[in-house]
Amino acid sequence: MLCASISEVIDVLRVRVASASERRLAWLVERFEVVEDVDIFATPLLFDEPVVKVGIPVCQQTTDTCLAKAEAAASEVAMARSIGSELPDLILVADTIVEDPDDPNVPLGKPEDAAQATTMLLRMSG
Repeated sequence: MLCASISEVIDVLRVRVASASERRLAWLVERFEVVEDVDIFATPLLFDEPVVKVGIPVCQQTTDTCLAKAEAAASEVAMARSIGSELPDLILVADTIVEDPDDPNVPLGKPEDAAQATTMLLRMSG
């Protein structure tokens, strides 16, 4: 057979979510509950995220950050492999930057408190 299913090759698919976001991990775990033999866990990358900037399209900044995270993940895998550490089968990188609904070149950033979060949500909802 040329193609084997994942379950024929490994017992449990180990997926590392390279993120410190508890919400992102919970969202993924919830969606994979029904899938057997998948172990999803989160550990952040040893990576300093770039500071978001006004004047650069938010979608481009998000893409650039994800690419930088993927490169950081690849470097971490190479280091872990060189010392014989156990590696996950997959590493998932992601990034979220909220864009100003009136200007795609303005990132809104993370709200500092509940009032700011509410204001931001109301503004984005129209």
